[in-house]
Amino acid sequence: MKFRTEIKITDAPQNLSPERLVVLVGSCFSDYIGARMEAAGWPAAVNPCGVVYNPVSMALLFRLALSHRMERREIVARSLTQREEKWVSWFMGSKAMRDTAEDCVDAVCEALDSLEESLEKAETLILTFGTSDVWLLAGSDCAVGNCHKHPASEFERRRVGVGEIVETWKMILAALQKRNPGLKVILTVSPRRYLADGFAENSRQKAVLILACEALERDAESVWYFPSYEILNDDLRDYRFYAADLLHPSATAIDYIWEKFCLTFLSPANRDVLREMEKKARASRHIPI
Repeated sequence: MKFRTEIKITDAPQNLSPERLVVLVGSCFSDYIGARMEAAGWPAAVNPCGVVYNPVSMALLFRLALSHRMERREIVARSLTQREEKWVSWFMGSKAMRDTAEDCVDAVCEALDSLEESLEKAETLILTFGTSDVWLLAGSDCAVGNCHKHPASEFERRRVGVGEIVETWKMILAALQKRNPGLKVILTVSPRRYLADGFAENSRQKAVLILACEALERDAESVWYFPSYEILNDDLRDYRFYAADLLHPSATAIDYIWEKFCLTFLSPANRDVLREMEKKARASRHIPI
């Protein structure tokens, strides 16, 4: 008797090397997978600009990272606001919070410089979309990456459409290919649930993202979709695979998704290479008594 439907994994056309740099950008799920890579000794640049959840705010960071550095600095300087008597940027979370506006601009630009440099060197980019709901500064079309505890009255929320996500990211992916012609792109949707507005709204948010990923994957040979969301919600499908908040995946679920990721994107030979790298990484972390 079968009591669950296990996802069928097929080898991806992109065979990744665990010795080549990977850039991970997006929701906190990027941090989870990036941590697994770093623990294994796989070179990874994990959310250089901090966690970001929606594809519009992610796209803005990429456009800035690909822009001229002087223009980038001017745009960042106009994005500042204050939080708890410190300076922050609407584009990023508290990672770049500083005591002075100048220091905040420096911190944001350093993060964008790091993203730019990593994208130019990387073999692979992994994008994790978390939600298709975007918060805009009231009366503007400026999407914020973080609301910085400002009152809800200062923002307007809207649902981004599939077409908008696809057109935006087609242009960014094309620009990335010019900078780094061999770059491989993996798209995934975060399995983290957003239940503040109910189950139906969470499903609608995720549906937009999944359809957008499908269109982007269909449009380019170098883009591949990895079903993180489906693995947790359709394969594991049990509350014991969620953390205590019943929203985020548990450590066991992340391990399982990581295992499926390696089966999908690593050849048997490269899985052997990764196992050897993991042994060396564990040995380097071992502190003798």
